[in-house]
Amino acid sequence: MKICSRPLIRFSSRRKISKLSTTHSLRYLFSRSVFLFMATRLLTKKEMVQEMIKCTQSAEYFLGTYGMVYHPKRGHVKFNLFDYQKEALNAFQKNRFNITLKSRQTGFSTLAAGYIAWMICFHKAKEIVIVANKQDNAQGFIRKIKTFIKKTPAWMVPTIESDNN
Repeated sequence: MKICSRPLIRFSSRRKISKLSTTHSLRYLFSRSVFLFMATRLLTKKEMVQEMIKCTQSAEYFLGTYGMVYHPKRGHVKFNLFDYQKEALNAFQKNRFNITLKSRQTGFSTLAAGYIAWMICFHKAKEIVIVANKQDNAQGFIRKIKTFIKKTPAWMVPTIESDNN
């Protein structure tokens, strides 16, 4: 992403309104244009610094704003945090050790992967160890972490020196 002194607007695709026939299509085009306007606007250097400060201070802000997870039917979608996930994030940040009693399919491993991605992006000299009962589970968890990092804006992600896949 380019750094510029003033905000610029860029649209990734343009359609002619004359080709659209229904009002539904016009509404879709308008809503898509507004979304593209918000999503593709280039940030100024000052805005980038402000975003970096917000993200460094709060994992909840980072995951809520830039967190993307993979959904099997809808592809990559925004990571919306539930209240219990927000509480867990606060506990992660406040306490060095956490013991959690949880059930299956609550998004807790995704939350942990997002938290680790946040730590990788915004904290220096952190050593992170992934422990699992099978190698496939550990590799799947690392894939989740990499997804969070890949979907984060390029200006926010640190340089990767080595990746042993």
